[in-house]
Amino acid sequence: ATANCQVYKGLSGVTALTDKAVASTQGQVLTYQGELVDALYTSANGGTSARYSDLWLGRERPYLQAKPESLRPPNLGRLDQEANLKRLLGYRQDFNESGSPAFRWVRTYSSAKLVASLQENLPTLGLALPDLTTVTGLKVAERSTSGRVLRLAVQTNRGELTLSKDMILSAINQLPSTLFYVESAGDKGFRLVGGGWGHGLGLSQYGSYGLAKRGWDYQRILGFYFPQTNLSRWAS
Repeated sequence: ATANCQVYKGLSGVTALTDKAVASTQGQVLTYQGELVDALYTSANGGTSARYSDLWLGRERPYLQAKPESLRPPNLGRLDQEANLKRLLGYRQDFNESGSPAFRWVRTYSSAKLVASLQENLPTLGLALPDLTTVTGLKVAERSTSGRVLRLAVQTNRGELTLSKDMILSAINQLPSTLFYVESAGDKGFRLVGGGWGHGLGLSQYGSYGLAKRGWDYQRILGFYFPQTNLSRWAS
């Protein structure tokens, strides 16, 4: 298997094996209290899954929980504490996603690169800042219990701009996830050290691949990522 085989690539990635999996599970659905679930999936969650409210507005989905992406999770404590989050991102082994290219990452952003991203993306978010020329600081203002950044304070020549939840991903180009912390990169700007790829909710594609290699079947994998749910036949 190649390094990128575990994530869904649309019709271009269809194989005889995936066709067989679809056919063998036809008509099966995942439900919570009799209703179809919001069956979200992500490329990788970086070691801990997210809650719905970590990224979006709306009611929580009880089966989308913040939980370790590991069968032997380290005892880290609350991940809304910066030190604990840094410890999590320092781990590279004993996670279902270990070894995947999406599990850990580092991105360096100069002031100019951040300005270009914000100038491009803020208007579509309703947060246009005319005459924006410089970003002088990045600071995590609030973090969720799954470690996700809920509010990112951006210091600019036009004052402080606060980006929230998934808006952070929309505003900053090439940022893989909201599971990160910020370091100074000196003259180069800011270094963001993080994990995961995507929103981090529900099933992790790389993580489920890791569990399948351990011999888990799809029922057990779905139970791991969507606790409190039931797999049943759809009554049409």
